[in-house]
Amino acid sequence: MKTNPTTLRSLLGSLLTSNLSDGDLRQIIRDLRYGTLADDLAFALLNVLGETKLPGSAAENSSRRNDSSVLRAEAAVKRRRLSKATLLDMMRESGGLDPSASLPTKASVYENLVTFFDSAPQAAASRFLKALEGPDTPDAYLKGISNRS
Repeated sequence: MKTNPTTLRSLLGSLLTSNLSDGDLRQIIRDLRYGTLADDLAFALLNVLGETKLPGSAAENSSRRNDSSVLRAEAAVKRRRLSKATLLDMMRESGGLDPSASLPTKASVYENLVTFFDSAPQAAASRFLKALEGPDTPDAYLKGISNRS
């Protein structure tokens, strides 16, 4: 769905006139592209408006969360340049994939991630995502210092 240009201009204007630093604005860009900021912002806005959940069925909401997880996982896989075999091992170690199960060898990394997040229990999916993103995540304290300079 295409964003309304007036809405986009208003949001950009608010961000640009805020007291956020250049580093903060760059972090927002990264969080929008690779993180969950868009989903977090949507939920926060709905809460401010007095709504408790996104429109649509529970299955659609679950699918949206899975889409976000898949995109985060895919970005981490690309950033770390993991092989499909390593990815499969990490899925098994998280407890979200039966040790005897195998994913199609011709399937893309994205397709394997979708299959995993659709079938894995929430706790296993969270462990997997944390393991996938964890080791390469920079120290928040040092990241904050570098953003200030």
